[in-house]
Amino acid sequence: MTDLCVKILRISSLLIISGFSASAEDERQFDAKVSGFQVVPPQLNNGKGAFKATLNAGGTSLSYSLTFSGLGIATSTEIHFAQPGVVGPALVRLCGEANRPCPIGGKTATGTITAADVTLEGSTNANGLKPGDFAGLLRIIQSGTAYIEIHDAVGQFVRGQIRPDD
Repeated sequence: MTDLCVKILRISSLLIISGFSASAEDERQFDAKVSGFQVVPPQLNNGKGAFKATLNAGGTSLSYSLTFSGLGIATSTEIHFAQPGVVGPALVRLCGEANRPCPIGGKTATGTITAADVTLEGSTNANGLKPGDFAGLLRIIQSGTAYIEIHDAVGQFVRGQIRPDD
């Protein structure tokens, strides 16, 4: 009887451990550090911040937090498509609309990005990405060719390349 109990415990433990590791692998982390030095052309300003995002287990949404300081009143924050040193099209607006105002500097913005948020800022095609194409957005982010940019009311910008957090 004791041997049977030990075997059941071992199998149960393996199932629990494999279940937890599978769900951890399904979620993917991304991050970016933002500053004026990464803007094109670079800006000498006091802006800085951090972006963190987590892909949900189903691969259908990204939950994010964005903290920044050293800027004036933020007017918009977007995810763009381009490699470092290049200006690219906006794909997703994180804040800066009536229904999604930007926090005052030094605060944190949080939210969730889904296919409905991939609007391309009104464009119908951004270097191959179509509105609503969350899988395409995810491929761009995973490749390291997405960046986050924050604009403020006096023309200061900060930018940071979004990278997989391996």
